[in-house]
Amino acid sequence: MKPTVDVPVGAVTISDATSEALAGIKPRPFREIILRHKVAHARIGKRVVVRVEVWRGFVERLEQQGQGDAGDAPVNDLAPETTEERLSKRLGRERGPR
Repeated sequence: MKPTVDVPVGAVTISDATSEALAGIKPRPFREIILRHKVAHARIGKRVVVRVEVWRGFVERLEQQGQGDAGDAPVNDLAPETTEERLSKRLGRERGPR
């Protein structure tokens, strides 16, 4: 049987270019988190690329280590916290006013 469409096969990844759309974290904090916590990654040119299963494992380890859970963060209906802010809190970093 001949395939009708070419389908690329590869690992699902998240990079600093896609981190805001996929994880809710802006590129710079994403890179800082990856490097500070020594999350397994690769560099493709200037991009920092992490396999999604590695990223999910990292976040799960944080939760298991008692560094909080996204559901623990208080939510203000007028200004809900972003994923970036919740993850920063888990990592012990508070963001200043914007």
